[in-house]
Amino acid sequence: MSEGWDWDYPRPFMRVPVYKLKLITWEKPERVKFLLKGLEYKGYKRFCDIDVFLEGKKISWVSVAEGVSPNP
Repeated sequence: MSEGWDWDYPRPFMRVPVYKLKLITWEKPERVKFLLKGLEYKGYKRFCDIDVFLEGKKISWVSVAEGVSPNP
């Protein structure tokens, strides 16, 4: 229930500005990650990176994609 600018350090000595948004939701964190993954793309081009953290730990896209079949 908060938002604002912060800093992230993807590599040593590399500082990039990030926009943080804290949510309270009834959805599972894996479901939120799955839904937000679709917002990272416009057409087939990726234009942003959205990470989901739960209690300070990043939720991996690989763990979310395990149950998803490539063919419907």
